[in-house]
Order: sequence, then structure tokens, then C-alpha cells
Amino acid sequence: MGLALAGKWRLRIWSRTESAAQAASSQLRAEFASADPAAVAAGADAIVLCSPVEAMPGLALAIADSLGPETFVTDAGSVKGPVVEKLEAILGNRFVGSHPMAGSEKRGLAAARADLFQGAACIVPPMEQTPPAALEKVESLWLEADCRIFQLTPAEHDAAVACLSHLPHAVACCLVETLPTRKPDWHKLAGSS
Repeated sequence: MGLALAGKWRLRIWSRTESAAQAASSQLRAEFASADPAAVAAGADAIVLCSPVEAMPGLALAIADSLGPETFVTDAGSVKGPVVEKLEAILGNRFVGSHPMAGSEKRGLAAARADLFQGAACIVPPMEQTPPAALEKVESLWLEADCRIFQLTPAEHDAAVACLSHLPHAVACCLVETLPTRKPDWHKLAGSS
């Protein structure tokens, strides 16, 4: 996300460790980086939570008191129902969920790509109480990263992603696990995905 928005937004980086935050800051030329989420959130216009979904409520609690009056928060998690429910309870209308349908099997700073979101779908699940201005800001952020925006409810999102992404991964894993019962050496032929 940082590479996609570098030069378009002033970046502030949070990471779990100070060394990772500084490495990301150096690569992205961020204006500020820290392992302290509240320090990173202070003064930010927008916050994108790009962490495992189970870590998001803790991060939301850590930054809630540091948010400015116009700051909005979104996420890049692959599940929306529980994320929206928990983060709206903590952040109120400042939170608008989102999910860019982009990625690879690689992870970490070394695998980052500026073109990751080009042409990718980004699902934004507005709620009835979502302020139009907050929704517009979240959609603008993803448009600047070159995504195509789709609006679905959290339940529609979760059903679609379960069928399009989660189920195929589970089926592929099951198929690979059957190989040793057929031909013990076939696993040596498989690619990384």
C-alpha cells in the first residue's frame, strides 16, 4: 500500500518492531515511522490497517485516542463481518471497511510491489450509518492505488470471498495432501503456490 501511494500521500508507517518500521520508512521515504501505533496515528488523515484481522481490534484500541476529528480508518482484511462489527464498536463512524482483492503468496517488505493494486477490485462495505464523506475518502484512497471499487454488504463480501478465494485455496490444499497416497514422489513436482 505504501509503495502504491508513495508520492501521492505523505506516509507514516507502523510496524510491530522499531527495526521493521525504520526499514519500511527508508524504502518508502515515509515522514514518520514507529513501533508505537498511537504515535503514528497522531496527525494522520487516513489509516489503513494492513495486519491480520485478529490484530485489528487491539490496534484500533491503541490508536482511538490519537485520531484527529477528520481522520478515517479502513483496513485491508479478507473478512468483513467480524472486522466491521468490532472496529465500528471501537472507532464508530470513523471506520469504513475495505478489502483489495490483490496479493500473492509472498509477504513482507521485500515482496512489496507498487503495481500490486493496479486494476484490482476493492470491495467497500458501507453500513447504514457510514457517513458519505468517510465512504468517499476510503474509495478515493483505493482509487489512487489504482483499484476498481465495488460496494457490497459485509455478509455479501464474506460470501463472495469465501467462494472466490478461501474455498479454492482450501480445495487446492486438500488436493495436494492426497498426493502422497497416490505417488509419494509427486510432491517434488509442485510449484510454490
